[in-house]
Amino acid sequence: MRETKMLAARGAFLAGAAALIALAGCGSKEPVLMHVRASGNGPDEFAILPPKPLAMPEDLATLPDPTPGAANRSDPTPFEDAIVALGGKPQVARGIPAADGALLAQAVRFRGIPAADGALLAQAVRF
Repeated sequence: MRETKMLAARGAFLAGAAALIALAGCGSKEPVLMHVRASGNGPDEFAILPPKPLAMPEDLATLPDPTPGAANRSDPTPFEDAIVALGGKPQVARGIPAADGALLAQAVRFRGIPAADGALLAQAVRF
């Protein structure tokens, strides 16, 4: 008797779950987040910097081995290109400005102290 009630409850649960899944598939409106380009008035994040075209080398055997962290062959200066696309000057963005020298000195003042480095490392590992 108890097993029969358990089987009936399980069957009712599965039937309800199947009905919910079937109803979920009946929606006719597409979610807006599934579109790469939104039709609203907001900014288009992908239009800021158009991608450069890919180039196929003539001989694949002459390609160099991949180097992690090395420059991309098709986009060697991505940061400078982004600065230009946003209206900046890439030559100005090199290095640390002289006005920020005091801030940098204050930020790295404990870098040479081993105890401070160990404490920072321990905090970073815990974080």
